[in-house]
Amino acid sequence: MELVYICSPLRGDMEANKKKANEYCARAAKAGAVPLAPHTIFTQYLDDNIPSQRRQGLEMGLELLRRCEELWVCGGVISEGMRGEIAFAKEHGIAIRYFPCPEAILENRDSALPLVENHIYTNHNGSDYLCKSISDSNSAVMERIKDGWTLTAHGIQKYADGTIEWDYSTGGRWVRTSLDEKLQAAKQEIKIGELRNEQKIRQTERG
Repeated sequence: MELVYICSPLRGDMEANKKKANEYCARAAKAGAVPLAPHTIFTQYLDDNIPSQRRQGLEMGLELLRRCEELWVCGGVISEGMRGEIAFAKEHGIAIRYFPCPEAILENRDSALPLVENHIYTNHNGSDYLCKSISDSNSAVMERIKDGWTLTAHGIQKYADGTIEWDYSTGGRWVRTSLDEKLQAAKQEIKIGELRNEQKIRQTERG
């Protein structure tokens, strides 16, 4: 069972938001995952309205996220804290999935986008693509490495062998990513591989 981090808003109507986060967790558990929603845990003894305690909660949350296999972005509103968690996941090669509502978890659990930005993927036809950005729950901007052909891929699927394909694409255009950017992407991919190996070791140690 995979450990997933539930990323959803806290501030505003905090009680309603915590209730919604618990609903996301319940759906995730039914889908076979082990969900963690730190803002429903830490708020039992930390006060989000006190800056020092809010910072402590955010830092502790990122430490938990470091140990998770995926980040699940839940709901249609991205808060300041959520943006920090998404940025952390991208930096550390943690796969991000997007679910607009609790019902979408059970409906789209297997089809939610399993890609990581700045990671290189091989299309089912053998071409290598750089994932430039993730647009929504099932589409991403992809650039073909060999010639810079860039498109928005929709209905992306990832196979057991790691290759991907998509139902259709839009906005095809020629965009040349600089050599420096490609080198950075390659370095990021190496870093992601190292982080994933560390994650596998921790999972093995947990039993």
